[in-house]
Amino acid sequence: MNIEAVKRVADTGQAAKVDGVLMDILTAGAIKAVYDGLSPESQARYEAMDLERAATIAWKLVKR
Repeated sequence: MNIEAVKRVADTGQAAKVDGVLMDILTAGAIKAVYDGLSPESQARYEAMDLERAATIAWKLVKR
């Protein structure tokens, strides 16, 4: 997953393709919020996931 591209979508408010998937603003914000809350070790593991899995995990955590 390209976390810099996800952060760019969240910060600019402009949807864009990230890793071949259209990333909307809300999902990018959720992924960014979860990523920013993780420890450096967990950030590396989260960043290594594919985008769909990272989004699924982000939405599960944000709903809590």
